[in-house]
Amino acid sequence: AKLKEGDSVTFYINPERFFKDYIQAETPAFLISDAEMKIDIRLIKVQSSKEYELALIEWQRYKEFEEFQKIEETLGYWNSTGDSIIEVDGLHIVYDAVDHGEALNYNAVFELHYIATFTNGQEFYNTYDNGHPDEFQFGQNGQMVEGLKNAISMMKYGQKAKVLIPSDKGFKAKGSAGKIVPPYTPVIYYLEILPKLDEDFFIEK
Repeated sequence: AKLKEGDSVTFYINPERFFKDYIQAETPAFLISDAEMKIDIRLIKVQSSKEYELALIEWQRYKEFEEFQKIEETLGYWNSTGDSIIEVDGLHIVYDAVDHGEALNYNAVFELHYIATFTNGQEFYNTYDNGHPDEFQFGQNGQMVEGLKNAISMMKYGQKAKVLIPSDKGFKAKGSAGKIVPPYTPVIYYLEILPKLDEDFFIEK
């Protein structure tokens, strides 16, 4: 607060306190055992509240336009490969042509394999690499982003699909909690709902 434009300062702080209290993120593994970390700061520019609000609005407009371009490019590519794209509530979904299989019932526990990527193809989560699917309870809040929940609600056991989720149905204007997905970023999920397990499986297990 005492700095002026052009001033610099160096300070030392506990890594866990810095990441937890100041930027609400997990402490990187390579810093966990360190008692202190060094931070150098230089104050480049000071803005009035009005200047900041205008700059924020401009940044939001830019990010929204950038997201629109990414979505259009992805849909253009999907169309060029012959995908049959269904648009539902802002989502763009390509389902496997499966006309059999049982729909998921509310509160049913199901297993899901999925790959989560950015529109450029870069992965940020892959259950296949983990060696096992993730388990969810259908219809329960807080387990997944809204767009993913909506896409799965229209799927059946044993079905695969891919879905393009815009940020307003995904990680929104703040991005993901762990900062992996930036603000205003559309994402793609490649989904595979595993076949329904027989109830006897759970009894025997």
